[in-house]
Parts: sequence; C-alpha cells; structure tokens
Amino acid sequence: MSFSEGIAGVGFQIEPNPIDAGKFQAEIAAFNDATLLGTFFETGNATAGEDNSALFFGLEDFTGTNITSIRIDAFNCAAGADPHCVLGLGINDLRLWEGSPYPPTVPEPTNLLLLGSGLGVLGLLRCKLVSHK
Repeated sequence: MSFSEGIAGVGFQIEPNPIDAGKFQAEIAAFNDATLLGTFFETGNATAGEDNSALFFGLEDFTGTNITSIRIDAFNCAAGADPHCVLGLGINDLRLWEGSPYPPTVPEPTNLLLLGSGLGVLGLLRCKLVSHK
C-alpha cells in the first residue's frame, strides 16, 4: 500500500482469508521510499464468528511523516500447514494520520501565570513569617 504523501502513522484490523484459517501470523513493514523503516510480526487466531476479534496493527514514525508505503503479509501457522504459505487477507477500519496523535505538551500561558502567582504568594508569606520571628 503506497501513499501519495508521507504519513506519520497507520492502523487497521487484519484477518487472513479464508477467515476460518485458525492461527496465523501477520507481518507489517513500513518504508520511506525504498528504505525499510521497521517491521514486526504478530500472531493471531482467526475466527469465523464475525466477532470483531481481528488483530489491530498500528505503527507510528515519531520523527515525522516519513512512511511512504507499507507491506502487509499474513502467513498460515495452523497445525500441519506450511508456515510459509501466504494467504489473502482482509483489512478493516484503516486509519492514517499525518502528524503524531500525541502532540507535545506545551504549557498554556494561563497555567504559567497561575503557577507564577502562586509561587509569588508563597514567597511573600515566607518573607512575612521570617520577619516576624
């Protein structure tokens, strides 16, 4: 799956096809053009019950919008099956984001003013207590 512009993250649910494949392993790899940014594997268990038990995969590039494509593979890992047999797969609830969903925390000016005034009052009280002794 390629993107026309770089993105910062992607998330989705995944199930192998056929859905009754049982245990499976899925791999996701993220790329910046031809450069592999990272890859990981996850093991799941496909059910035919349409019970929303599909694995959710998500990845984020914390350095910026560098993900230009992803590759997704599902491998049948059922007992007796060839673990290198690539199945089809289904994706649900695809989500893409351009920036971090966790924006940096920046103190608001009002909070800084409140903190500063509170510290000032504490300083005045301390000075008054010290001068009365």
